Amino acid sequence: MNKAASHPRKSARSLTIAHLASLPLELSEQGLSAPLLLMAADANQAQQLYSAWRFFAPYQRTILFRDWELLPYERFSPQQDLISERLLALWKMRSGQVDVIITTVTTMMQKLPPVDFIMQYTLHIKKKQELDVISFKESLVESGYQHVSQVLSSREFSIRGGVIDLFAMGSPHPYRIDLFDNEIDSIHTFDPINQRRLTEVTEVRLFSAYEFPTDQESIRQFKHRFCALFPRAKQATVYQSLKQRGVFAAGIESYFPLFFEASLSSLWEYLPPQTIVLSTPQFKEIAHYFAQEVQSRFQLAGGDESYPPLPPSYLYLSEQEQLNLSDQWPLIYWQMNQPDNATLPDVSINRKLNHPLQPLADFIEQWSGRTLILADSLGRSEIISNLLQEHGLNPQRQYGFASFQQEKAPLGITVFSEFTSGFILPEHQLAFITESELYQGQSRHRQSRRKFSQESGEQIMDLAEIKEGDLLVHEAHGIGRYQGLEKFEEGEDAEEFMHLIYHQGASLYVPVSQIHLVSRYRGAQADAVQLHTLGSDKWNKQKQKALQQAKDTAADLLDIYAQRELQRRPPYEVDHSLYAQFVEGFIFEETPDQARAIEEILQDMRSPRPMDRLICADVGFGKTEVALRAAFVAAMSGRQVALLAPTTLLVDQHTQTFVNRLIDFPIKVEGLSRFSGTKGSQHILDGLKNGAIGIVIGTDKLIQRGVDFHNLGLLIIDEEHRFGVRQKEALKKYRAQVDVLTMTATPIPRTLSLALEKLRDFSLISTAPEKRLAVKTIVHTFSSGVIQEAVWREIKRGGQVFFVHNDIASIESMRDQLQTLLPKVRICLAHGRMHERELEQVMRGFLRHQYDMMLCTTIVETGLDIGNANTIIINRADKFGLAQLHQLRGRVGRSSHQAYAYLLLPETIGKEAEKRVEAIRMASELGAGFFLAMQDLEIRGSGEVLGANQSGEIQQVGLNLYSDMLRQAVQSLQRGEQISDPTQLTFNAEVKLHHASLLPESYCPNVHERLLLYKKLAQAVDKTALDSVLEELIDRFGLLPPASKLLLDSHYLRLRANSLGIFLIDAAEERIKLVFAKHTSVKPEQLIALIQKQPKDFRLKDGNQLIFKISEPDPFKRVILVDNLLDALNF
Repeated sequence: MNKAASHPRKSARSLTIAHLASLPLELSEQGLSAPLLLMAADANQAQQLYSAWRFFAPYQRTILFRDWELLPYERFSPQQDLISERLLALWKMRSGQVDVIITTVTTMMQKLPPVDFIMQYTLHIKKKQELDVISFKESLVESGYQHVSQVLSSREFSIRGGVIDLFAMGSPHPYRIDLFDNEIDSIHTFDPINQRRLTEVTEVRLFSAYEFPTDQESIRQFKHRFCALFPRAKQATVYQSLKQRGVFAAGIESYFPLFFEASLSSLWEYLPPQTIVLSTPQFKEIAHYFAQEVQSRFQLAGGDESYPPLPPSYLYLSEQEQLNLSDQWPLIYWQMNQPDNATLPDVSINRKLNHPLQPLADFIEQWSGRTLILADSLGRSEIISNLLQEHGLNPQRQYGFASFQQEKAPLGITVFSEFTSGFILPEHQLAFITESELYQGQSRHRQSRRKFSQESGEQIMDLAEIKEGDLLVHEAHGIGRYQGLEKFEEGEDAEEFMHLIYHQGASLYVPVSQIHLVSRYRGAQADAVQLHTLGSDKWNKQKQKALQQAKDTAADLLDIYAQRELQRRPPYEVDHSLYAQFVEGFIFEETPDQARAIEEILQDMRSPRPMDRLICADVGFGKTEVALRAAFVAAMSGRQVALLAPTTLLVDQHTQTFVNRLIDFPIKVEGLSRFSGTKGSQHILDGLKNGAIGIVIGTDKLIQRGVDFHNLGLLIIDEEHRFGVRQKEALKKYRAQVDVLTMTATPIPRTLSLALEKLRDFSLISTAPEKRLAVKTIVHTFSSGVIQEAVWREIKRGGQVFFVHNDIASIESMRDQLQTLLPKVRICLAHGRMHERELEQVMRGFLRHQYDMMLCTTIVETGLDIGNANTIIINRADKFGLAQLHQLRGRVGRSSHQAYAYLLLPETIGKEAEKRVEAIRMASELGAGFFLAMQDLEIRGSGEVLGANQSGEIQQVGLNLYSDMLRQAVQSLQRGEQISDPTQLTFNAEVKLHHASLLPESYCPNVHERLLLYKKLAQAVDKTALDSVLEELIDRFGLLPPASKLLLDSHYLRLRANSLGIFLIDAAEERIKLVFAKHTSVKPEQLIALIQKQPKDFRLKDGNQLIFKISEPDPFKRVILVDNLLDALNF
C-alpha cells in the first residue's frame, strides 16, 4: 500500500464530544485539518455526521460514501444514481478533490474496483474540444452506455449527424452536444420528455455505467472465470443472461470481481495521502459482527445454483484485513459524554397559553449563551421570524453558521433542515433549536414532500393548467375566453389583469385581486358554448335558474345528511396493544397522507354512525394497507369483513397479502373467485354463514344471491370504477346496514362529485412513497423501432415488459408480429378467455421472471404487482378511457426504478380520444390519479349529483360555479337563511393601496405560474393559507420584492375586512376609505365613539362609508394605519 510507510501506527487516542454534531467544531479547535476519514457505526450516524459537516464546515469538500444499500449476496442491483454517486466520489478521492470522507465501518470492508479503473474509464469533454465521433461512440459502448434513437434515461446516448445526446451517470438531466465539424460547439442540458434545451454548460465528465468494465474482453474473462469457479452452475441466471442475450441480469454486481484481471482495492487504497481517521469506538465489534454476517449469508446462499455465491474473500475484507489496514493510518476514536446542561428543554409553541411562545422566551432569557433557530426552508424562516417578532422576540436573519458566529447575534434564524432534533453545546455557549422542536405535536413534514390541499374541491379543480383561448366563467359577467395576463401602470400604481374576450369581441379586464371571481369553465361540450354578451341580462337569468336547481339539490342533500346521522351501530372497539402489534407488521414508513387517511377511518369506526368513505389514492400509494387497518379493527371486534375486487387476479393477490399480514392473529381469511372451484366456494359460503370466516375477499360473486353473512360489519370496495351499474345497485342495500370503504385511484365523475359535495366522506392520498419516481409517458404512433427500443431498454437492465393489446381476436397475430420483431424475447400470453389454471400459471411464471414480456389484454389493469416490470406499451391507447389508461400505467413504476409507459396510436384519432391521451401524458407526476379524475369530470360531465344521469347537465354556468352555488346553498340552509340573489354567493373585500402590488415578471417570469399564485392568494380563506403561499413564494423565487410584499399585505387586509363585513378598503395618500356591507359586524356605537374621539380625522359618508383623513405617501405605513384602524373597529 503506497501510504502505509508514511503512517506507522501510533496508539489510537480518543476525543470526547458532547454531541455528535459538534465533531467538526471540536476538530477545528484541536487543529486537525483535512483530509479526514470518518467511520460511523451505521448509515444513520454517517448521515448525521454528513449533516453536521454541511452545517458547521460547508467550506470543506465533504462526501458521504454509501454502500450499495443491499444485504450481502442479495439478488438485486444497486440503483443507478447510487452507482454514479460512488464512482464520482472515488474519482474525487483519487483527484485530490476531497477534504472529508464520511462512511461506515462496514462500507470500508467492501471491496472496490482497482484504483486505475476509475481513472481509465472516466471521459472528460468540454467546449472547443476536438472530438472523434467514432472513437467517442466506441468509448461509450465500452463504458456500458446503450445507443438508442431517443435518449430517455441514464446510460443512454444517440448520435444524429452533428448532434450527440447523452444521459451521463449521476447527471439529473441528459446533455446535448452540438458539433461544428469535429469541434464541440456547445453543450446544453435538455428535457428528455419534450427534448427542449435547458441550460448551457462548459464541460461534462462521464463515468462508467457500472463498477466494472463492460467491454468484450472483460465479458469474455467473466464467462471464463465463472465457469472455472462454478462448473456445475452454467444455468445460473447471471451467466445465461450474459451469454445468450448480452444482458447484465439483476445482481450482477455480486460477481463484479470476475470482470477484473487486477487485484481489487478497498476504500483504504483510495484515501488521499496524510489522511487522519476518526472512528466510532465500536469499530472492532462492528467489523467482527459484519464478518460473521457475511459468512452466514454466504452459507445460506450456497444452495441456490441459479445464483451461486462468490466466496466472501472475493467481495469483502476479512475482520483481520480491516484491522491491519486501519493500523496504517493515524486513528482517533470519538467518545460521547453529554453534560447535564446539554439537553434542550421543551420550547414548543403552545397555542393554549396566553403567550404561545412563552416556553421559548423563558429558555432564551435563562440561557446564558446564544441561540440559533433552524427553519426547514427560506419561506418557513420568514413565517417563524414574523411569529417571533409578534411576540417580542427579534431573531436576526443569518446565512449559515459562519454568519451567526461572525455577527455574534444573541438570537438568530437560518435555514437548515437536516438535523432531526436540536441540541446544546455548553462548552461553546451555543443552542440550536430546529423547527420540529418549535412545532412539537403539530404535523410539519419536510419540504421534500409535496403538499396537497383538499380543503375544497373547486380550488383543486381550478389549479389545472389554463391556456390562452380556454373558456372561463366570471361570476358577474358569464362565460368569456381567456387572452392572457396584462399589466397596466399609472404612476407608481401597477397591477396585473386577466384579459377576457366576450361576445362580439368585447373585452373585460379583471384585476388579479378579484381573480376569485373567475373559474375555469368545465362542461361536457365546451366547444359548443356561446360567449355571453357583456351588459346583457341573459347571464343573470341562467345563474338564477342554476341557483334554484342548487337550492333544490341542497335540500335533498340535507335530507340525506339527516338520514345518515339517524343511522346507528355499535362503535368498534380497538384493542390498542393488538393494533400496535399488527401495525408493526407494516415494513414501510407511512406517508403523511396515508397516516391521515388511516386515522380518519379509525375515527369513523369509533363513531356510532356507519362509515361511507371514499379513499382516492394513486396506484401503489398504499390503499391496501389502509384497507388492512380497517379490516383488522372490524374483524378483531367480532364482525365480518367483505372485500370486493373486480378481477380474480386481484382477489388472489389481496388474499395472499391479507393472509400474510394476519397470520399471527385469530382471523380466518378466504378468497372467493372462479379459482375457488365448486367445492371450495361452497365451503367458503358455509363459513360466511356460520361466522367461521372473518374476512372474505372476492369478485362480484360476493354480492350475488345465496351469499349470507353471519355478522357483516365492513364492506371494502376496491377499484370502484371497474364495477358496472348492476353491481352498484346490488351494493346499495349494504350502505344503510354496514360500514362501506370505497377505494380507487381514478373515481368515476359522479362518485368524485359526490365526494366533493361532502355527500360522502373523502380521503385523498397523494404523497408518493419514498424514492418513488414518476412514470415517464411517451405518446407515439405505432412503430416497430419504438417497440424494439422500449423492450430492449427494459430487458437490458434486467426488467420485464407489459404489452397491452386489448383485442383477443388478433392477439395471436400480434404475438407472431412481436416475436418476429424481438426473436430473443420470451413472450407469454394472458387474456380473460384462457382457462383459470392456465392463466394462473402464466401469471406466476411472469412473476418468477420466466418470461421477459407479457402480451395481454386489460386483464392486468388490476392485479399483478411486479416491481421488476417497469415498462408498459399500450397499443391503440385512443380506445381506452382516462381511468383505464391511468390504471394500466400504474402497473409499472411500483419500485424505485425509472418506469416508462408508451401510448401507441394510429395516424389519426378522434378529438375526445386526443383529449384523453393528452391528459394522461400531461398528468405524469406522482399522485396524478385525482387530477385525471378531475379531467374526466370535465370531459364527460358529472350529471346531477343525486341523479343517475352521468352525461352532464350543468352546462349553462359550468361545474365550478355550480359547485360553489351548491356548497353555499347547503351552508345557508343549515343556518336557516335563504338565498335569492346570485350576487350573495360571493363576498370578498376589495383592497386598494394605490401602489404597485403584484408579482413582477422579473421575480416570477412564467405567466402561468403567476396566474396560479394569484389564484391561490385570492382563494386563501385564513392567515394560515396565506402564510403557506408566502412560504411557497420565498422557497421558489426568493425573498419578496416590495411590490409582492405589498400584494401579500393587501390580502392579509382582505381577510380582516371579510371578517368585519367591510366591502372595500381604499387607502390613498390623503385618506383611507372603508365601505361597509349590509351584514357588517362593526357596531354603530364603535363608529360613533371613534368619530367623537377624533372628529377632525374621521367622518361618515352616505351611511356606509368611513373616511379617515391622513397624509402618508409610504404604502407600507398606510397598511399599518389600516391595520390599526381595523383593530379599533374590532375592539
